[in-house]
Amino acid sequence: MFKSTIRYTVTGILSILFSCLELFAQNKLVKTNSLILTGINLSGSTLLRDTRYLSVKRAKETLEFEAGYKTILETEVVQWKNRLEQGLEARIWLKSIIKDLTDDGWVIYNLKWDSSYYRIERKGETLIMYVSNGKKKSDLYFGKANYTYTNLQNEADIIGSWGNLSSIQLISNSTIFLGNVDRSRSTNVGIEFKVDGTYFQTIQIRNSFSAITKVLYFKEAFGKYIIIGNHVTLIPDEINVSRESGIVNTAIDEYKPIKYLWNIRVNKDTGKPCLFLFEKGGLEELGCCKVK
Repeated sequence: MFKSTIRYTVTGILSILFSCLELFAQNKLVKTNSLILTGINLSGSTLLRDTRYLSVKRAKETLEFEAGYKTILETEVVQWKNRLEQGLEARIWLKSIIKDLTDDGWVIYNLKWDSSYYRIERKGETLIMYVSNGKKKSDLYFGKANYTYTNLQNEADIIGSWGNLSSIQLISNSTIFLGNVDRSRSTNVGIEFKVDGTYFQTIQIRNSFSAITKVLYFKEAFGKYIIIGNHVTLIPDEINVSRESGIVNTAIDEYKPIKYLWNIRVNKDTGKPCLFLFEKGGLEELGCCKVK
C-alpha cells in the first residue's frame, strides 16, 4: 500500500511537471501576422513565432551554413501550420510570403545551389532566408548578417595547397603539411585541392616537451571534391589513420561525404590569403593559409 501510494504520488508529480513544460513551450509559440527583421505585415498568413532556445540555435546554425561562420547577428524563427497536410498548400503559402516581401520593396534571390535558401535585400540591408517544408508545418528562418553580400570567388581559387599554421613547411616528395610547434600540443591540418577534381588531406595531433615530440594521431584522406556555389563536398575514397599505439581501422561513417561552406579571406595575422571551411553544426571555422 505504501509503495503504491509513492508510485501514484511520483506519477502525479511527473504529470504536473510535464504539463508545466508543455505549457512553457506553448508560451514560446506566439501567433503573429508580422515579421520583425523584414518589418512587414503579412497579408493572409497567420504564423507562430518560435523563441525557444533550441529552435533559435538550430536556425542560427542553418543560416550560418550559408552566410558564414559567426556571421548571423539576429535570428527570427516562425512556423506555419499546414492543416491540410498537402504540398501544394505549402507552395501557395510560400508564394504569399514572397509576394508580401516584394510588395514591401525586398528583392529576393533564390540561391541556385540550394533552393531552401534565399538572399533578400532592401536599401543596402541583406538578410538570409531559409524555408523548410514538412507535411504538417513549414519553418521559416530569417537571419541578419554582419556583412554586405559580395560575389562568390571563382571556383578555381580553391586550387592549391593550404595549411592551418602561419609557419608551414612541406615534407619533401609529399604534400603533408607540418607546422612548427610552439606549445605542448598542436593540431596541424593541411589540404590540397587538385585541378583534376581530387583532394588530399592530412590531420596531425602531437605533443612536444623540450626536444621530445610525440605524434598522438595522424590521418590522411584521399578522394574527390565537388564545388557547387559556395559549398564544397569532400568525398573520401581512402582514409588511413595511425595513433601512438599503432595503425587503427577507420570507422565506416568516416567515408561519408562532408559538406563545407568555403570562402577565401586575408588572414589578419599573416596577411596571406586563407581558405576557411565551416561544417554545418560545427563549433568553429577551420582556416588554412595558402602554401603554394
